[in-house]
Amino acid sequence: MTDYSKIIKERFGPIPKESGLTRKMRVHQGWWRMNVLDEEPGPHPITTDQKVCNVIAQGKKQAEIF
Repeated sequence: MTDYSKIIKERFGPIPKESGLTRKMRVHQGWWRMNVLDEEPGPHPITTDQKVCNVIAQGKKQAEIF
């Protein structure tokens, strides 16, 4: 049996440790990146060795549109 929650968590990426509206917006940005743009999570802006849900990694798929 496939563990879909694990697959979704890997595809979504880590959620930054913030609270309130900022956290909700980061999650929304991550959802948009994953479901609408179909892009991988990108590097954290400060610690680039970590990935974060609301950043686009390469942007190659969307670059074709522009």
